[in-house]
Amino acid sequence: MSQALLLRSSSFSPKKPLKELLRTESYHSENFCAEELLEGSILESTQGLDLEAPLKKFCQEQLPKLSQESSSFFSPVKQPNSQKLEEVENVPPILRPPGLSVFYPQSGFRYFNYGELNLESDFKFNIKGRLETPSPIETDRLMKDPVYLVETLSPTTSSSLLVGNQDDYQKILDYLFYSLSVISPDRELDRQVLVKGFSDMLINYGFTWRMNLDMLLTILVNYRIDMKILLPKESHIKKYRSSLPLWTRRFESNVDEKEPYSARILLNTLAFIKDLVFRGCFVITIFSELRLIFWWLFLLAQHSELVRNGAVNILVSDMLTYFMGKFPPLDLEQVQKLSVMLTVDFRPLRNSKCTRHWTTAHIPKHIESSGSNHPLNMLHILSLMPKTRQGLEIRGLMSYLCVQHMLGVDVFRVPDRVLMSELWGLVKAHLDKWEMMKPSVTCMKTIIEMFDYVLYSIGVEMGRKSRKAKDLRNLLGIVEIFKQELLDLENSENENPEVVILWKVQEVCRRWNFILQRTPAVQSAMEN
Repeated sequence: MSQALLLRSSSFSPKKPLKELLRTESYHSENFCAEELLEGSILESTQGLDLEAPLKKFCQEQLPKLSQESSSFFSPVKQPNSQKLEEVENVPPILRPPGLSVFYPQSGFRYFNYGELNLESDFKFNIKGRLETPSPIETDRLMKDPVYLVETLSPTTSSSLLVGNQDDYQKILDYLFYSLSVISPDRELDRQVLVKGFSDMLINYGFTWRMNLDMLLTILVNYRIDMKILLPKESHIKKYRSSLPLWTRRFESNVDEKEPYSARILLNTLAFIKDLVFRGCFVITIFSELRLIFWWLFLLAQHSELVRNGAVNILVSDMLTYFMGKFPPLDLEQVQKLSVMLTVDFRPLRNSKCTRHWTTAHIPKHIESSGSNHPLNMLHILSLMPKTRQGLEIRGLMSYLCVQHMLGVDVFRVPDRVLMSELWGLVKAHLDKWEMMKPSVTCMKTIIEMFDYVLYSIGVEMGRKSRKAKDLRNLLGIVEIFKQELLDLENSENENPEVVILWKVQEVCRRWNFILQRTPAVQSAMEN
């Protein structure tokens, strides 16, 4: 007989503030549009320059036309198509995930900025006695200027002898890695030089460099991530805080607000890390590391300035797929732990109220009072799950847990396998909450799509007279009733915001009806 894990909702109490952590940042209400951050104008970079008449004419007339195509040269992320961008802008804002205030770019970097790290003093790289006397190389500049360092260490020059062993190699690439994480988008050409130099060093030297969780933690803390949601378990925070590099301590005396940084830096760093991951520079060997990577990537993907950016979603989804593909298949207990961590345990407003980036006007009180994530944010992270067999299994269980949360259950049931009978039984037992959610566009869109995720994780193969088909018809029945109510609102003279999800409800009903009304030959083959 199958065993299910029961989790009591009241057992998830808010975490206490950690006095020993760095100060909590205040909430900032300024909003940034990720699409605007990505739309760089080449013409703007030419203003103020004394150009010859033909060149100026070319810049004024031709470059705006070419900027969309050439943007891929200046950035590792493909720019959104203008037509598609207009289509996205036409989507009602009420259907978009609001995201979370995960980082605080308005306050600047917590520790170091570009050019503030020193290869010799911070990373203990010993350069004495390695250069000829006199040497054309500027030693002081070499230790502080990453671009000059890359140019000096080109494999085609004799200065590449500065990398004498594995320890030298590790220190230099660590220094370049941290420098790349904070370089401004205004210095795009320098960033490209550093990325190319980093890649050359990975290929042309006979040493091995590996990225680790401590390095990612250092970058996240430097971006001023909200420390109260940094890690899934409070007990782990002290452990990983002690793993920060020793050189960060020299910046602790000056952690006040600094010059703001652009959210484009987060995007560039994510693209760079993805390239390193696919090169095999980051290897995960234990389940606790996999859980932490999932947590951090989901946090980053939900940052309010990146949550609606398609490039970020692709980067995060690709990395999750890669990690799950390289990691051994998860057993039942690991699947349950990962699903619970990303849904039931993920209640950002209980840990930090500053993370909320939405109003509560359209959220039912039983959801608002739980301190959990916004329903559309929940739906967003489900869409990022890998489209592999096990990824769909995890997404189905996560969806089932989210449905329980939205229906206000007191004790969460974590089955070893989600069945259609369990889903319908859950909804049937909480039809009152289903009716309460109908005035909320966001909640109804979210829960219906979660039904759909559960269905496709279970599988759409079913006999016409099977229990599975019967439960799906029952679920389809209440969704059809809601669809008819939306049609009645659409035909009325009053403007009703609920109508904006009618297209989605109709699409789900059409697909479910198609599944239930397959040809007799197909159905008989399934039944036999």
